[in-house]
Amino acid sequence: MATDSKQLVVLGIGGAGGRVVNRIAELATDRAYRLVALDTDAEALAALAVDERVQAGAGASCAGDSALGREGVVEVTASLDALINHAQAVILVGGLGGGCCSGAMPAVMEHASKASVPVFAIASLPFSFEGGDTVQRAAQCEAALHKAKAPLLTLRNDMLTEYAGGDRPFAEALAAATDTLATGVRALVDSLTAEQLLPTSTAHLARIATAADGTEGRMGVGQADGDGALDRAVKEFCASPLLGADDPLARARAAMVMVVIDETNTQKEIRYALGALVDHLPDSCATAVGIQRRPGKQKTTIVGLLWLAREKEPPKKTTKTRTKKTKPSTQGELFGDMDGKQGLLPLQEQDRGIFSDGMPTKNRTGQDLDIPTFQRQGIHIDKGD
Repeated sequence: MATDSKQLVVLGIGGAGGRVVNRIAELATDRAYRLVALDTDAEALAALAVDERVQAGAGASCAGDSALGREGVVEVTASLDALINHAQAVILVGGLGGGCCSGAMPAVMEHASKASVPVFAIASLPFSFEGGDTVQRAAQCEAALHKAKAPLLTLRNDMLTEYAGGDRPFAEALAAATDTLATGVRALVDSLTAEQLLPTSTAHLARIATAADGTEGRMGVGQADGDGALDRAVKEFCASPLLGADDPLARARAAMVMVVIDETNTQKEIRYALGALVDHLPDSCATAVGIQRRPGKQKTTIVGLLWLAREKEPPKKTTKTRTKKTKPSTQGELFGDMDGKQGLLPLQEQDRGIFSDGMPTKNRTGQDLDIPTFQRQGIHIDKGD
């Protein structure tokens, strides 16, 4: 557990962020951190079973207006400052594209920065089919956060729901996406609040995110218990829906990997498991590794955050007209192409010559040795210059 009396705060912003922290509250009843929700929508806030609610604004939904989200934060400055100043660190969670989170998240980042409290944000991006204002609003917010060097990890909604299955009802897919993201955030926060053997912190996480400078984000989580738990946790991590199947480890520009172990994990197991993961990262990847421990027999957990180098567009191919070359079928065709300087004598029919009336002399393979070798084997003779 953290020795500081201040607690880490997970702040869900807007509708999506509120649903995530509410789900974490359901999953983690015994936790060493505070779950707080901030929203302009009073009705949505009232439905959340979190430790604290902060209502920004008059109580109505922003309806996609990010200016209302930002103004709402201004109205609750005193409450927000009190929350941040009493926090060990702040993890922000929300969905960019909505009015509340798109306006409020940058403002909350500013408050935390002024208070010198470590802050890190995990934000989901709109579905590709949403288009229009929603996607543009998310892109503008993301660009502003990156320009301000805000420590941020963005995850695509498309990736979250693809894992749920294309034939699943959309409402169920959304719930599954929320559950997946909540599981990832919970695992991250659990690792940050566990006993630090090889220390990591929110500040460390923020530095790596800032150094990644606006690249695409991924998150992987693997959990297992019992014999061989660490090895199975690594395999589950690699299959994590938030990690993707496009070889993200090989594309990583920056990475933080944390392992939460129990009292039974050996040094050999840890070195093997972490070595197997880190070996897949490029040499140029800025990598940080942390090891945490929880007392007793607990699930072994691996949490990895990746910032990927954006894939470059493939170079344009120039079409060249080439004369199709066919493979020569005979030696005659091959040597006949040499600028007319060299040719081959035509191959005559096989003839036994003076031995035509005698018994043929044959070798073990049945070839008639009385016929010249070049004729038997079809070898053309160079006629010279």
